[in-house]
Amino acid sequence: MIKKKNIIYIFVRSMIIGLIGMFIVSCEGYSCAKGFVYDSSTKVPIDSVLCEAITGRAKAYTDSLGAYEVCNIMGGCVNGCKDITVRYSKKGYKTKEVTEPENASKIYLDKE
Repeated sequence: MIKKKNIIYIFVRSMIIGLIGMFIVSCEGYSCAKGFVYDSSTKVPIDSVLCEAITGRAKAYTDSLGAYEVCNIMGGCVNGCKDITVRYSKKGYKTKEVTEPENASKIYLDKE
């Protein structure tokens, strides 16, 4: 027969473990970057630019309007969410890295 003290102890311990688990899960987050990539001299959108979140593993290519969106992988945000750094590269253009590009930002690439 289980004593009343043991039942209360098990209940309190389970509640504490559950609350700690909820705290850890609720502190997960990710950063995203989206915008447009243009040729710096002609100001024309560039399609098929590889946009890599080098602080994560996400990759995307720009579409015909130069639009892209990439995100970091999920990570803990207890001390603040991880900044996102995006590398933009395409043959014939200089590679560029930008940390924390603003949403709907315009990125300009220079030709080699």
